[in-house]
Amino acid sequence: MVRLLPHSLLQASACTRHARGTDDADAAGDSFVTGQRRCRQLLEQGDPAPEFTLENQDGEEVTPEWSDVTVLYFYPKDATPGCTTEAEQFEEEREVYEDSGATIYGVSTDSVGSHREFADDHGIGFDLLADPEGEVAEAYGVLSGDYAGRATFVIRDGEVFRVYADVDPDGHAREVMLDLMETDALDFEVGFGGEDIDVDIDL
Repeated sequence: MVRLLPHSLLQASACTRHARGTDDADAAGDSFVTGQRRCRQLLEQGDPAPEFTLENQDGEEVTPEWSDVTVLYFYPKDATPGCTTEAEQFEEEREVYEDSGATIYGVSTDSVGSHREFADDHGIGFDLLADPEGEVAEAYGVLSGDYAGRATFVIRDGEVFRVYADVDPDGHAREVMLDLMETDALDFEVGFGGEDIDVDIDL
């Protein structure tokens, strides 16, 4: 189930259909310009974050709250090598994110059932949200054909705070965390080499 607020619907209506390109999930992960359908504009820093309701891997409706820091990452397809690496690494860092007050959501155009199998197989404890019609991916400007391109948005107070496009899935979870450590909104306690580093962050 997808519910988009009016701003999100307007953003999605800016998308057009293209006859060129490929619907391949790997291509979608690398670029937003291939595929039959793409959105003209990736959301940018300072844009209002479209609100939505999607089902997670347990079939529960989830409406993310934008008042706190949220890491919303889009990926092409469950169980592919890059998407598995990215999800597993976000899971490895999940406790650090959550202890600092941030929430992680993964979104793809896969079904709830696919998400459930993927989460079970790889021990993913955060919400994987199913966007089978690609409406949320369109609203954020990342839809490529039938797949979401690989992109991450950090959202706070209802606005896009950081945008990562065409990311390398290997190391991305740590990359986002380290970037947030350099700002000043969250309270990270991160262990490196057995040492705890306390960093006060306030976006």
